[in-house]
Amino acid sequence: MYRSVMRWAKAYGEVPLVLNPADTKAVLPAAVGRNGKRAYDLENTSVKHLARQAFAACKNFEGDAQDMAWDRGLKAVQLLHHDYTGRAERIVETQAAHADRNNVHYCVGQVFRHRTYGYKGVIYGWDRSCERDQSWNDKFNVDPNQPFYCVLPDEVDCQRLFGGVRISKYVAQENIQLVKSERGVTHRAITNYFSSFNPHLDRYVPNAHLAFEYPNDFVTEEDVTVSDANAPAAEAEGATEAAAPAAEDDPEIDVQAVEKG
Repeated sequence: MYRSVMRWAKAYGEVPLVLNPADTKAVLPAAVGRNGKRAYDLENTSVKHLARQAFAACKNFEGDAQDMAWDRGLKAVQLLHHDYTGRAERIVETQAAHADRNNVHYCVGQVFRHRTYGYKGVIYGWDRSCERDQSWNDKFNVDPNQPFYCVLPDEVDCQRLFGGVRISKYVAQENIQLVKSERGVTHRAITNYFSSFNPHLDRYVPNAHLAFEYPNDFVTEEDVTVSDANAPAAEAEGATEAAAPAAEDDPEIDVQAVEKG
């Protein structure tokens, strides 16, 4: 049974998918070592890691312990196929959709300033064209036939410009202006998407999930010039300051945790 779990893990081994904490015990048998402690590590919720530990922990079980391991193995297989296969496949589909960066000038993790409204932000996703409805396009008068970026706007800037925090923004490529920013962006959801800020690259380092979904977006210090070949040069932070806008450029969008997910 646990070999079936391991086969599932192998099939989706490259997908940055983790179990929800409540589901972890369904993958592992309730085994206890001789010292009274669990015979495996519950902190690492990688499916592949847990499947291997579970198989090693229960392969020599006998009697009631073997029956318990069998029942949990069956539950694990059902759980993975019913609850997690769809998630893993959606992540793979998202990666495929973002593999081609043709006409997409900017990358996840890059810091920018909005050309019209002046707030700073960091990109955490993009669409090849606008995915809002026609009424949204009419309201904000932007060309939908260009890349659009999901961004986390700086909370300090939003307080100053809009009088309150904005969770997320959807910004047309024409309104993106890269900036150099040693302090990065202040936003409560930064850690949902990024592991750190690299001041040498003027960009955030995406976490494993985001890096997988946007496979060609993140660059190292050695190849940053290649990635930025199609993008306008970044301006120094504070070089220009836009006046406070009369209206926002888009509605608020809820930020979801990375699986966010």
